[in-house]
Amino acid sequence: MKRRVLIGWLLHTCRDVLAPLSIASLLGIAHKLSNLALYLVAGIAVGAGAEALLGNGTPPAFLPLLGWLIGLSLLKGVLRYGEQYFGHKVAFKALALLRNKLYAALAPQAPFNARSRASGDMLTRATRDIDRVEVFFAHTIPPLVSALIVPLIIVCGVGFYASAALAGVLAAGLVITGFIVPLIGLGRTRGATQAATQERAYITQHVSESVRATGPLVAFGYGTARAAEMAGLDVELGTALAHSAAAASWRAALKAILPWGFAVLILLVGLEQVAAGTLEFGVLLCVVLISVPAFGPVLEVDGFVSGLQDSFASAERLYTMMHAQPAALEPRTPIKLAAGSLGIDIEQVSVSLASETGSNTVLDSIDLVVPAGSSLAVVGGSGSGKSTLAALLVRAMDPDSGVIRVGGSDVRELALKDLRGAMAMVSQRDHLMRGTLRSNLLLANPQATDEQLRTACQCAGLGDWVAKMPRGLDSALGERGAKISGGQAQRVALARAFVKDSRVLILDEATSALDIHIEELVMKSVREMAAAGKTIIIIAHRMRTIRWVDQLAVLEAGRLVENGTPRALAQIAEGRFAALLRREQESLED
Repeated sequence: MKRRVLIGWLLHTCRDVLAPLSIASLLGIAHKLSNLALYLVAGIAVGAGAEALLGNGTPPAFLPLLGWLIGLSLLKGVLRYGEQYFGHKVAFKALALLRNKLYAALAPQAPFNARSRASGDMLTRATRDIDRVEVFFAHTIPPLVSALIVPLIIVCGVGFYASAALAGVLAAGLVITGFIVPLIGLGRTRGATQAATQERAYITQHVSESVRATGPLVAFGYGTARAAEMAGLDVELGTALAHSAAAASWRAALKAILPWGFAVLILLVGLEQVAAGTLEFGVLLCVVLISVPAFGPVLEVDGFVSGLQDSFASAERLYTMMHAQPAALEPRTPIKLAAGSLGIDIEQVSVSLASETGSNTVLDSIDLVVPAGSSLAVVGGSGSGKSTLAALLVRAMDPDSGVIRVGGSDVRELALKDLRGAMAMVSQRDHLMRGTLRSNLLLANPQATDEQLRTACQCAGLGDWVAKMPRGLDSALGERGAKISGGQAQRVALARAFVKDSRVLILDEATSALDIHIEELVMKSVREMAAAGKTIIIIAHRMRTIRWVDQLAVLEAGRLVENGTPRALAQIAEGRFAALLRREQESLED
């Protein structure tokens, strides 16, 4: 990706930091000039003292000299503090802006697009990559401005007060050190930096997966092999870093030699001018004294150029993620969702998803009508397209062709917040936040009362458990619900949906981890919701629990092969639903 595109995007994204960034840059220039002023005052004093010793001048007064040195030192400290203050203000503000922008970009892409991304890699982009991009603002622009302005002021001053020859030598040294040396191995460093950034992401993902899969790794004795994989990733990272380190070593050596080499060259040229009587010795002494610290601003160029490669590599990864096309776009002029119970009309809907072998048809010309306040159960084997159908209803994605209407309106014409606000969906493995039962339930309805929360828990089969827990609704669930069982976690997700009290309830195999008795209790609650006028969509794996629904659809390889009432379909001896019923009955008898 072109650097100008990334720079333009970064400046636009974090435009709110440009004002304090300008202040930090100005204070940085003033700080570096005050540092040079200290050397200049010392040079003037030493020059005057030398002339006095030779009998050609008056020694400098001690107290005024001391006052200048103390004043400049204090000023330098104040300017340095101001530079650091505004620099850190820029850094923290830029971090906040970038993370907010990243989340704002990811939210429309969720949840369907997120499934194709590794969680560890996403975490790296949200943390380390953003931290490295911050370098562009706080540690690149101010040093670059100083590297351009401060040397220009110094060279002009030397040319005006000393001689053009000394200014030319100093200018040559500054240009070579500050703008030619950093280019050594730049292309190789850029490629190595991109490779190192990617390897770090792989390592983060590897560690994340290893921590989550500790149990299986230990159970299958794969720990040693997993550690070997990690060592291999470390080697790859080390190789990438070594390529950039080699060029950095040459640059570091040149940066150490060149300032002193040019200072000696300035001294030799100046002594010839002193001998010729065209330059005073005190002036030459001042030029020599400020020549080495004059290289300070340009020496920082190599540091931020190297860091800039990391910053741009991370910025490119962020740019790619933040500009990914959302699976469902907001309509430009959304229409209002109908009031009351909502019917669902699925007309000729087809979906194809990319796979390693090419395009894979997940749903093929599906037609379904769910009247408002009725219930539909969708059954079928694994890979038949059931979960994809559920994702379409909440617009986690859009179909390749066909139309889905909710309340008589095309879902693509409804605001996402209105559509999703009218629906509650529980999947087979819903995510639980780290925190308490109460905090997880309140995600669905922040205004819910304790009575509503307890009622929802009772409907989800959690009533007795909550009553027995010492902290009740404030019981901690742990990371991803680690402190409770899988069945309890599923019931918490159900209770969360019940708390929302939405007009459409979608259960995507949401009772798969529950025993028969708890599942019957949950289904009783769902039937009561259906009786109250809510539209219910159930994707089921147990046939006996959904025989009460108004309508049943059987999917096979993405196609609708049967549709009707459960009673009618069960009576078709050679039908698919009847076969599923027989298979379930046989498994229970075994």
